[in-house]
Amino acid sequence: MTATQQQATASEPTGRLAITLWDFSWYTQAGPGEPFADLDRAFAETVDRGFNTVRICAMPFLLFSGRVPSPESIQVRGLGEQFGQRTRWYDVRGGYPLDGLQRLVELFEAAARHDCKVIVSSWEYQQSPSFADTDAWHRALAEVPGPDRAEAVAEALAGLLDFLTERGLAGPVAYVEVHNEVDNCDLVPTDGTPGHYARLRGPSSAP
Repeated sequence: MTATQQQATASEPTGRLAITLWDFSWYTQAGPGEPFADLDRAFAETVDRGFNTVRICAMPFLLFSGRVPSPESIQVRGLGEQFGQRTRWYDVRGGYPLDGLQRLVELFEAAARHDCKVIVSSWEYQQSPSFADTDAWHRALAEVPGPDRAEAVAEALAGLLDFLTERGLAGPVAYVEVHNEVDNCDLVPTDGTPGHYARLRGPSSAP
């Protein structure tokens, strides 16, 4: 193999995703001086550490379900008192407004600039609404009947993908998950409805 061939081979992408978890921190720790205040810097540091993919809560239900009143008026806040202050993803100071749509656009623009991929997911039936200064987001999630929740989030994710595609920003999408930890969140109904999400509740009775 010639030196030119070796150089070309070394520069070719492997197609493998080296994934780092940004969860909801990319918008809950984005105040002045915080780790995600500058998304270009955050992506540059991500690449320097050998990663090429970030996995995020993309706030699909908040931004695209049409069920949360005034989603653009949310302020980020901490969890209260000293709760979670020694856990990095809960160590949120808050105190700034969250324009979720603008933040989403900025993230995908920055991902493209740094040749990174994004795994689009949701933590909304887990922690994400806890960092809002209003319970409107939480209440809207809770009002969806258990058996309908996965579909509601999936429809919101479809709206999110349409939003990105219309703006030419869908290129960095690696893949989409309906939700983080579907076996450990309120996406799975606890109302005892038979048949719904049965495979997540225990071994199948089928032979």
